[in-house]
Amino acid sequence: MKSPELPDGRIRLGTAGLTLELDPRDGGKVTRLRCERHGREWLHGPPDVEAAGAPDDYDASRSWGWDELFPTVLTTTGAPSPWPSVLRDHGELWGRPWLVEEVAPHSATLRFADPGGRFAFVRALVVDGPTVLARYELRNLLSRPLPFLWAMHPIFSVEPGDRLELPDVRSVAATHLRPQRLPAVGSRLDWPVADVDGAAVRLDRIAPVDGETAIKVFAGPPHPPVARLIGRPCGLEIRPQLPFVGIYVNRGGWPRSGSDLHQVGIEPTTSPADDLTGAVAARTHRVLGAGGVASWHVHMELIHPSGG
Repeated sequence: MKSPELPDGRIRLGTAGLTLELDPRDGGKVTRLRCERHGREWLHGPPDVEAAGAPDDYDASRSWGWDELFPTVLTTTGAPSPWPSVLRDHGELWGRPWLVEEVAPHSATLRFADPGGRFAFVRALVVDGPTVLARYELRNLLSRPLPFLWAMHPIFSVEPGDRLELPDVRSVAATHLRPQRLPAVGSRLDWPVADVDGAAVRLDRIAPVDGETAIKVFAGPPHPPVARLIGRPCGLEIRPQLPFVGIYVNRGGWPRSGSDLHQVGIEPTTSPADDLTGAVAARTHRVLGAGGVASWHVHMELIHPSGG
């Protein structure tokens, strides 16, 4: 049987319908998620040039693939103990080497061992037909509580005409809205059609790059956090075992106006917040007790709504 480990250190898992590749050296990043039936690569790929910033800077050159964000999404100050007051942008896990615990033709288990001895984070990926099951385990290695926020962070490549579906969701909470003519951050927007200055704006339709739009919203209870990204001729459905999912749409408004990035993030998460300090203030963060273990999973499936 052909080894799933590639010569460059990446790992390839796959079936006749789906190929997934990941890089243990780069935060366990999933670098490829390809529908083999239709030849569509769903993950946004790396830039043509090398990253120009410092290794810990999360910028446009690193906004691709599927990372894991913990214990925060955005950088934050005033983080609770045992974390440093200023937390690294996009957390402790991305861009740093993970350990390979187990590899098989259709599964891989990777572990991140915190150099500070505070926690251990494990992700197991299992590919079965058109589905990917991501299983997570977090261990608190301390004798005191561990507050945290976790978010799955796949950045999908999209095309005009693709659409986002949040079944049964009627409104979403906004944490980032650009340009300024959009409603204020902190507002709730009707989903899928929001009223913006008296005009109906479809949040579920992927429009072309405009060099100014970037939004982040959260859907959550009481509705099941199922999200679908429907393209031509296939799509993805994401079903997390968690109460919240973040939706990020960038049509060139991030990292600054005039960008040409065209991306969508569907981000299952433990909290409807973009940083740990904010989650603590809103009392939506998680706390893992001394020596405790938490586990959860996310189910992702290629779907073919048109029957193609």
